[in-house]
Amino acid sequence: MLINQLIMLSITVIFASTFVACSLLDYPIVEYAEISETVGSNDPLHATPMLITGSQALEMASGDVIIVDVRNLDEFNAGHVEHAILLPVDEIAARAATVIPDKSQTIILYCRSGARSSRAATMLSEMGYTSVYDFGAFTNWAGTIVIP
Repeated sequence: MLINQLIMLSITVIFASTFVACSLLDYPIVEYAEISETVGSNDPLHATPMLITGSQALEMASGDVIIVDVRNLDEFNAGHVEHAILLPVDEIAARAATVIPDKSQTIILYCRSGARSSRAATMLSEMGYTSVYDFGAFTNWAGTIVIP
């Protein structure tokens, strides 16, 4: 009887965790072919941040983009994507306009797990940035990592 209760509790916890994790991603997942048509677009329909893969981010990084690490300074100094700038999620409201003055600039975001970059993507879109992409976790990056 106790074992059955533990099994049911475990299943409930796993289901609840999956539901919460999936609900964190509140913007569309798109294929790279769709992204290439919208990069730099001022079309309001494409102002929603988009989730991309680390490989797609690497391919986009060869163009005119800003890669933004939204983690904290200690995390950034432990290793970051090559050419990334640091703009912690907690500083976006105060510093985004200074760090990224062109609201049509293509921006690629990442963090440790994807939660902060998702929040940052939504914030930037709400601030009027029209070309915001998120590849989620730092470990998804398919390119060079800088370890100071």
